[in-house]
Amino acid sequence: MLLALIVLAAAPAVTGNALTLEEAVAVALRESPQIDAAHAGERIAAARERRATAMWLPEVSVREAWTRGNNPVFVFGSLLEQGRFGAAQFDPAFLNAPPSLTNWRQSLAVRYPLFDQLRRVTRIAQSRAAVTQAGKTSNAAQQELRLRVIRAYFGLALARERAGVAADALKSAEADADAIRAGVDAGLLARSELLAAEVQTAELRQQKIEADGELAIALATLNLLLRQPLANAIAPATALPERAFTAPSLDDALQRGASNRPELERARLESGNARLELRAARGSLLPRVDAFADIGASGATFSQRNSDHTAGVMLTWSLLDPNRTGRIAEARAAADAARDAETSAADAVQLEIVGAWHRYDAAREKLDVGQRSVAHAEEAARIVRDRYEQGLTTITEQLRAQTALVRARMLLLAATFDTTTGFAELLRAMGGLHDVAPFL
Repeated sequence: MLLALIVLAAAPAVTGNALTLEEAVAVALRESPQIDAAHAGERIAAARERRATAMWLPEVSVREAWTRGNNPVFVFGSLLEQGRFGAAQFDPAFLNAPPSLTNWRQSLAVRYPLFDQLRRVTRIAQSRAAVTQAGKTSNAAQQELRLRVIRAYFGLALARERAGVAADALKSAEADADAIRAGVDAGLLARSELLAAEVQTAELRQQKIEADGELAIALATLNLLLRQPLANAIAPATALPERAFTAPSLDDALQRGASNRPELERARLESGNARLELRAARGSLLPRVDAFADIGASGATFSQRNSDHTAGVMLTWSLLDPNRTGRIAEARAAADAARDAETSAADAVQLEIVGAWHRYDAAREKLDVGQRSVAHAEEAARIVRDRYEQGLTTITEQLRAQTALVRARMLLLAATFDTTTGFAELLRAMGGLHDVAPFL
């Protein structure tokens, strides 16, 4: 399996005719723009989590500034920073109209929120939930793509089988028609028998034309999923399984879906994020506490400076914020909506599992009936042919028997396809279509 994935990853296109189901899924996962977008979403979520986690670190900045001017306040403050303020600077003439002064100022500032009204812990929790959500989104996209590939891959296998059955039936009907035509020419058979054979041949020829068209469509569908040229020749190397699969009970399927379905986990996380947002909105009622420190050095020249430092803690409490009540109400409504969406998602998943389970169960029963029908139709066709060759029945009965056999084989192929894809659909509905091993 690993070697196949490595080979497929190195190949730019599907160049061989024979392609296994595993290889088809690997190519589709590699080439799909939806999967690429899902992986990009995972990387975005991981980057946002790193950004949110970085909020625990202090903000540190370094500044180097050169300033020159004769603004009285600037000159007065700069002299103090430089440590050059003296008695002469108290002269009112100097204070009112000081000469221009140059000040070089270098500073290191540190800011750290001791309590930021729950914003930091909220953003970190939401970003971590977003990482999980992105992973669930990617998982769901991969399972959906596997299901589409299984349908398209075995749809191509089904179309090839149907085309083969139609071709064999047409070849047999044409041979019978030729034999009957020879009998009519020899005066041994009535012309009505030839007409009946030609009607059956025309009907089978129409079936072959339809089967060939369905085969072309199925080939284009699979190629499109694999991002290959639509007419690229692909022969499924994995045969359509002619068996039923072991499916869980309906109750077990519902429990698995509730635990494993990625969409449900995403809905739960979105509901949790909405509750976190409500908590953050309520946190604006609390004060904000920030610590700060500043270490600096000022001087009249770049090399000669006088150092200073400042440190403190600041509490900010917004007593009146006209928008705060609206923000809290909005967040509360969003939390209620997210909770309702979570419930709706659970209901939708349950209904989807119930539908998939019953469709698979019906397909499994049709497969059993179809297998017996083909066996009966083959035996009936053999008996009728023997009777016809012995002159004990008419060509009309033989043609009906052959038509019934073709119809039974076509129905069996359809039931086989429905059983296989129905089980794949059930696995995806339960959130368990992680590989294609059950279909190999």
